[in-house]
Amino acid sequence: MKRILLLFALLLTTAGIAFAQSVTVNKIWLEKDVTLNSKLGMKIHFFLQTDGLKDVPMSAIAYFDEPKGVGVKDTDGRWCTTSGTVAIWADFTPPYESSVWNDFWFFVAYEDVHIKDYSKTYYCHVFIFDKQGKRYGNSEYVAFQVKKPVGTAVSNATKNAHLAPTSATPTQPVRPSTKPAQPTAKPTQSVEKAPASTATAQASSSLSLKEMNQYQLDGLDAYMGGNYVEAQRCFTIVVAALDKLPSDAFALTLYKGAYSLLGLIYYRGHGVTQNYDKAFKLFKKAAELEDAMGQFYLGCCYCSGRGVEEDVSRGLTYWVLAARQDHEQAQEMLTKIGLDWRE
Repeated sequence: MKRILLLFALLLTTAGIAFAQSVTVNKIWLEKDVTLNSKLGMKIHFFLQTDGLKDVPMSAIAYFDEPKGVGVKDTDGRWCTTSGTVAIWADFTPPYESSVWNDFWFFVAYEDVHIKDYSKTYYCHVFIFDKQGKRYGNSEYVAFQVKKPVGTAVSNATKNAHLAPTSATPTQPVRPSTKPAQPTAKPTQSVEKAPASTATAQASSSLSLKEMNQYQLDGLDAYMGGNYVEAQRCFTIVVAALDKLPSDAFALTLYKGAYSLLGLIYYRGHGVTQNYDKAFKLFKKAAELEDAMGQFYLGCCYCSGRGVEEDVSRGLTYWVLAARQDHEQAQEMLTKIGLDWRE
């Protein structure tokens, strides 16, 4: 135990956790049959967290396989790897030492995936690279089938990438002669928000999934843009709506990250008075919903005695839970103190 506490003294600072370079990519899911800019396709959604990579230009690259391990062949040279398989990407640059995108997404037109047999099951997974080709992390596979599109048109693939703020085939893509447009900061359809003065009233009412999603995205945009007051307002509205739902509501699975993100605002004192008590309660709720980020920061609270009586043993338990969900920072911290999180 003394060894563990000594290492904590080195790893934990008064401002928070020291960040090593790492990337977490998980919770990937596909929103199929979406029409955007007159193109039929799908949105690839996933959770993304980068640590220690502030201002480092990165790319999120989607690869497509059929079957697993066999890349779909490109036919027009627009979006492909050096080996000639389909790869479609969005560029981004983390603005903070720890940047979190609870819903990073970009749109992919079906025609750019070059699907030949629409009766087959295809597989998609996402990898994160820096511009030098170093791979930092990747998602699991997600399976999908699509409808055969009607007609043909030139794609606008990553123009609509959404950066809302934190490689089984690992070959880098061939960049087209025309660089993709800078990803947009918001989805094409927005939900009008209540003004700040009516935030409390809005939070007390029920929200649709669409509205909840918009507040979550707007909160992430505000946070990554340094507008912490607006971020806190948006996340508070989402959390208040989630608190009113039954424990088995689907929205809790989709937006449980709002508890962690609001907790992080209070934990770090971004735009609000630093409040470890509030942060602890929010991380605890997120951890109860099995959110890996919530589990990790709840462990930090227990290990450092912030917002709760110090309990290193319990803190390590939550780090283990987060690590088993592939939270790379939790895995790294446990490795540094010589603890194996694997079952």
